[in-house]
Amino acid sequence: MEVDLRFLRDLVAHPGPFATVYFDASHDTADAEHAGQLRWAGHRAELSGQGADDATLDALDAAITEAAPAVGRAGRVLVARDGAVVLDRTLPEPPAAPFARWQPLPDLLPVLLEQPEPLRAVAVRVDETGARSSPRPRGRGSSPSRTCGAAATRCTRCAAAGGHT
Repeated sequence: MEVDLRFLRDLVAHPGPFATVYFDASHDTADAEHAGQLRWAGHRAELSGQGADDATLDALDAAITEAAPAVGRAGRVLVARDGAVVLDRTLPEPPAAPFARWQPLPDLLPVLLEQPEPLRAVAVRVDETGARSSPRPRGRGSSPSRTCGAAATRCTRCAAAGGHT
């Protein structure tokens, strides 16, 4: 299984420059709306100072003001160019270092790092008290082995053959 990056297709299909904004979109305090407006105003001023065009800034304004507020702590990434927002994603946590940049290429590393790790398999343990599942990530160090039998030994033979039958 591979990471699905099709959402980046529009970003690489057209030339820049791009406005890339990573910001704290948390809505977890009484003054969250006002604080969010101040954060965006600061990022907007940064982009304007870096040369971002008015149409792109207006598109970002609309995307930010028209979106429903996050629930609790959250981050957000927006990428825009030529008066259009081409990427708008909510992140599970606010970015450690929020920023706004106007550059020839979008800065995508932080959003790529937020992608979920591909899964090789999901293990499910079922007994008389219930069931428990756990993902097994793909990659170095992950093992396809399973626990089976009353002795709870690791059964690599069954896993190598594609699982228990």
